[in-house]
Amino acid sequence: MSEQPESGVDERPVILLGAGGHARVLLSALRRAGREVLFATGLPTPGARQRIDHLAIRPGADAEAMDPQGVELALGVGTIAPSPRRAEIVAHWQARGFRFATVIDPTALVCAPINLGAGCQILAGAIVQPGATIGAHCIVNTGARVDHDASLGAFVHLAPGVILSGNVHIGEGAHLGTGCSVVQGVSIGARALVAAGAVVIRDVDDDQRVAGVPARSMRGHGR
Repeated sequence: MSEQPESGVDERPVILLGAGGHARVLLSALRRAGREVLFATGLPTPGARQRIDHLAIRPGADAEAMDPQGVELALGVGTIAPSPRRAEIVAHWQARGFRFATVIDPTALVCAPINLGAGCQILAGAIVQPGATIGAHCIVNTGARVDHDASLGAFVHLAPGVILSGNVHIGEGAHLGTGCSVVQGVSIGARALVAAGAVVIRDVDDDQRVAGVPARSMRGHGR
């Protein structure tokens, strides 16, 4: 995990895994950050579109045929709830020797010193303040804010507009929905779900699902 954003642009070209909505956002960030994107991967189904924003969509086998030392991958698959899917994709490609690009949109504000995990994505208009830790393969989506000394475990997804106050801790694989906020010092457990627009003022357990203002357990989930 690097201690702060690296300067300069990695010269290796990128292959974009996925061709849906999140992939389009990621493609835009990569291009504006000066990265060359070779192609996106998608399912070769009859009638499927062949391009995403002027980028060719090719079978995953074409990516597997590339030299893992000569390219980086970018995971263009998002989530709408806690899911092992992104971790499974990463494991598949890492087992074949591929590495994942860390993507920071040029419009994001990332304030050193911070800790950035491999493959994390900090997208347009996001703010990450000093002392924060962004775990491997996290998504800090459009306009999300991570304040000082907050920490995100691996594969956390902060949806657009999420606000984390200082010293908030988010467990691995948790999903925080659009526009929710978490007050200072609160911990949210692994694989937890915070619904869109919720205001979290107390700790959330592993696998718990909360919603509302203030946030409470959703019926049939947790306490």
